[in-house]
Amino acid sequence: MSEQQRQHISALVDGEIDPALMDATISALEANPELGAAWERYHLIGSALRGEGVTVVHDLATGIDA
Repeated sequence: MSEQQRQHISALVDGEIDPALMDATISALEANPELGAAWERYHLIGSALRGEGVTVVHDLATGIDA
């Protein structure tokens, strides 16, 4: 995942993405699991910063197998 992709995902999460980049960013999110994971992390961070309840599910078996 490039820095530019991270910036586009962050802007999308914040509702500040350039409309010309929205379709390509969403397509990249759907096609790339790493970008999808970043999307989830950014939403989790936003929820935590807003003081909302946050539930983190971590698959320990996956982490051990890695």
